[in-house]
Amino acid sequence: MLFLAALDVAYARRLAWPDPHLQTSPLYAYLTGIAPGPVWALMWGVVGVLCGWGAFRVRDAIAFTAAMVLKFVWAAVNLLGWLFAGLPQGDWATALWVFAALVVYNVANWPEPTDETGCRT
Repeated sequence: MLFLAALDVAYARRLAWPDPHLQTSPLYAYLTGIAPGPVWALMWGVVGVLCGWGAFRVRDAIAFTAAMVLKFVWAAVNLLGWLFAGLPQGDWATALWVFAALVVYNVANWPEPTDETGCRT
């Protein structure tokens, strides 16, 4: 969960304060045509903070769900950009983010560890 928090916060930072290389990329132009960079950054940042919070909670389903949904949304944005806006490598980005979302789904469904009494630790 802390890995997801770090990933999402880092991605938020990249979108909030893009370097010149990102600003000239077709993906960034496509994204900012949908919503301003800070809006995307806020979305990633909120999920990152939620994952950071969820890392220290026994009931972490909300954080895992948010992380998974965000990755599926990002995959959908890339897929739509590839299909309808000619976004270069949108197919590759779609596959990457779907895979990331499925990994999050898989990890979220691991059984909780228990101690010798059968209680969650």
